[in-house]
Amino acid sequence: MPRLQALRDRFASDELELIAVNRHDSADEIRRAMGEAGFSFRVALDGAASGAAERYDVRCYPAAFVLDREARVVAVIVGKNEERLRETLAAVGVRS
Repeated sequence: MPRLQALRDRFASDELELIAVNRHDSADEIRRAMGEAGFSFRVALDGAASGAAERYDVRCYPAAFVLDREARVVAVIVGKNEERLRETLAAVGVRS
């Protein structure tokens, strides 16, 4: 999670929107943990109502989905591959 916050801090909000998806913890647990750690990025709960994990076929965590400005998935990065993430963001026009 600190890496996600560092990413959020590095880019302007009009360049990059970062939303973590949590499939396991309650909203209260997430709020508490985010507040204690000082994280400012958004977290979406992925319960049955959302279905994001099924829609994007998430099979393991962590997984990063990079969408372009038209909300099309342009890359799926499984694991903590920061170099590939930076390269992918640059390819869709996000510069650090």
